[in-house]
Amino acid sequence: MLKRGGTKLQVIDQHKLYVMCNCGHADSVWVAVIIKKLGDQVTVGFAIDKMRCSRCGMKNVKEYRITYPGGSADAMRSADQSRPREYDG
Repeated sequence: MLKRGGTKLQVIDQHKLYVMCNCGHADSVWVAVIIKKLGDQVTVGFAIDKMRCSRCGMKNVKEYRITYPGGSADAMRSADQSRPREYDG
């Protein structure tokens, strides 16, 4: 059986976890907030297993995503700055 979420929280401390419960409720939480409660050495999977839905009260995560605030526009802007300005190819 494949265990989900092997990434340590310390690696993604500037990210958010978007979590959806089986009841349909979904929300995002800052990883930094999770680190304050559980420590930075635990994995995403461990944190997900500890989460309880604020709507139905169950520990029943249907799916989750690691997200980065700012998204792809910030990533593309950063990538554009690292590219050489002149190309002789």
